[in-house]
Amino acid sequence: MAERGWRWRAAKSLLLLPRPLRNWLYDRIAENRYALFGRKASCEIPSAELEGRLIG
Repeated sequence: MAERGWRWRAAKSLLLLPRPLRNWLYDRIAENRYALFGRKASCEIPSAELEGRLIG
C-alpha cells in the first residue's frame, strides 16, 4: 500500500464512514461534478505512453 501514496490511503480511510454517509457524500459530489471538476468540450486522446497502460 505504501507505494500507492497518500491519496490511496486517504480514499481508503473513507471506508471508515458509515455507508449511508458515504452514499450521501457521493450523491453531493455527483450533483456538483461539473462545478467541482469542470466540463470538457471533448474527450482527451491518450498519449502513446498512457495508451500502453490502458486495458482494452
